[in-house]
Amino acid sequence: MIYGTKDYRKQVFKRILEVSKDKGMYVVYAATVGSVSQGISTYDSDYDVKCLYVPSVGG
Repeated sequence: MIYGTKDYRKQVFKRILEVSKDKGMYVVYAATVGSVSQGISTYDSDYDVKCLYVPSVGG
C-alpha cells in the first residue's frame, strides 16, 4: 500500500484508536506530519503521526 493514500491513512488512524483503547488512553488529536503531510513523500518515505492523548485516571 502506498503512504498517503486515503486507505492507508484510515488504517493508521484505526490502529491508533485500537491501541489507545488497549492502553486506556483518550486520543485528543492525531495528525500526519512530515513529508507525507507536505505532499513531498517518495517511495522510501515513512509515515509519521503525532498524537496528543490523555491517560485514563485510575485505570
